[in-house]
Amino acid sequence: MSRLSIGFIGTGRIAQALISGLSHDPNMVICGYDKSHDALHSVALQYNVQA
Repeated sequence: MSRLSIGFIGTGRIAQALISGLSHDPNMVICGYDKSHDALHSVALQYNVQA
């Protein structure tokens, strides 16, 4: 198994939609996010890929 790291920086609404959509994928691991002023600005994702 290999890991694909994805960095994402965007507006709170877009970042939240990204997390909501990808969190249902069992291979997706949400590593962390920066939440300030009640808006999600960035999120670090890790995707586990079956080799």
